[in-house]
Amino acid sequence: MGRLAGKVAVISGGATGMGGAASLLFAAEGASVAIIDRDLAAAQAAAQAITAAGGRGFAFQADVSQADQVAAAERAQGPANVLFNHAGTIVIKPFLDTTEAEWDWLHAVNVKSMFLMTKAILPGMLAQGGGSIVCTSSISAVAGTPMEVLYDTTKGAVHMFARAIAVEFRGRGIRCNAVCPGFIATPHGLREVAALQALGWTCPRRRLPPPRAGSANRKRWPKRRCFWPAMRPVSSTARICLWTTVLPRSDRPQLRPAAHQARAAAASSSCPRSRPDRFDDSTGKPIPGLILSMGPFSNPALPR
Repeated sequence: MGRLAGKVAVISGGATGMGGAASLLFAAEGASVAIIDRDLAAAQAAAQAITAAGGRGFAFQADVSQADQVAAAERAQGPANVLFNHAGTIVIKPFLDTTEAEWDWLHAVNVKSMFLMTKAILPGMLAQGGGSIVCTSSISAVAGTPMEVLYDTTKGAVHMFARAIAVEFRGRGIRCNAVCPGFIATPHGLREVAALQALGWTCPRRRLPPPRAGSANRKRWPKRRCFWPAMRPVSSTARICLWTTVLPRSDRPQLRPAAHQARAAAASSSCPRSRPDRFDDSTGKPIPGLILSMGPFSNPALPR
């Protein structure tokens, strides 16, 4: 029996890419999966693949940045135990060329959509005594990337949205975590790399990893880690899952001076689960509050 047996999972943007891989994985672990996507044909294809493999998959068309469409999809699919807020997109261009319309649109797709989806699904979770929410953030929420000021800002908001939901509902059986992918060989990831290359930024030296579903994800996401919605102990966590960056750290002297790199290496060797991101120039010590967590951390207020 799978780890999500008897659960109902709702995945926004669950038709293709990482969302599609998550839909297949959740279904393989026993969940009934409701796929909500703007592309109804792709959502139906994913649902059919789930059904062909012996699972239960359902497709619903909605623009999750629109409240009326989210409400209609929620009514159609019913209460859920698991919500994966994955829908999102990207704008890549110099900050000074970014328009107000683009700013409003990307915040609606990447941030407002999570507000609308969570507000629609959460009451049903509370009525059932609890549930798990996962939000797709990004490494760009914790490490700024060039030509992506707008995108980075939206993912920073997603980061704090997940934490704040976890804190507000921690006593009511709700867990909420963020997962922070790097560059992955999906349509989104390949388009991002191509756009950055066109703007003069170097591409990764190594091949981008594909989104995976099934046994490979069991190794990537062991039971204790926060991404897996069936597990209970961890909440208010941001899991940085892949550090495959467009600019490897060794190629980023303009983002981190050599002296800081040396101090970071020394600090990382003494504390392998964290990597200081900023240092006090006078003392060389990490600045409190600016430690980039590389592992899950538990909210001390949560029961173990």
